[in-house]
Amino acid sequence: MIEFLSNFLIKYWFVFFIIFLACIIAAVICRKKIKELLIKYRELVVYIIVGVITTIVNWGVSFLLDATVLDSSVPLQNTVINVIAWIAAVVVSFPMNRKWVFQSHNPAWFHEFLGFTASRVTTLLIEELVMLLCVNLLGIDFRISKVFIASVLVIILNYVFSKLFVFRKGQKQSSPHEDNAQS
Repeated sequence: MIEFLSNFLIKYWFVFFIIFLACIIAAVICRKKIKELLIKYRELVVYIIVGVITTIVNWGVSFLLDATVLDSSVPLQNTVINVIAWIAAVVVSFPMNRKWVFQSHNPAWFHEFLGFTASRVTTLLIEELVMLLCVNLLGIDFRISKVFIASVLVIILNYVFSKLFVFRKGQKQSSPHEDNAQS
């Protein structure tokens, strides 16, 4: 598989280079429109960036554990890998989501953390069910199941839960400007 990918990249590097150049030229030509879209969809764009970072942490921990101390083909170890990777991802994800994505100024940050963790527990259980179904019952490779099935579903559900239940805009929050005015 790796040899195939290497040969493919070597054979078609010029095509990738042309596509890359075309993307840069399009970005330069359309920079005003791109800027407008980034402003309009700031929350979603930042969520995607934070989600990529969180996903890299989750996958990195999963694949590192699978390659070193645990075996993902063993059902219980499969679950242990996912739980440890989930804990690492939640610890990394909460402060970034709170500050950068949803720009929460709620002084009850611990309450938000509990809600965030509860929503993530829900998606962890969903991920575990998907992984159990895909890997152990359907025989789909652990990495394929993790990357292309479970992670996509979890990313979407995490955004919806955070937006609707954890970092609600209607909550009484003090802004940094109000905090400075009170001092």
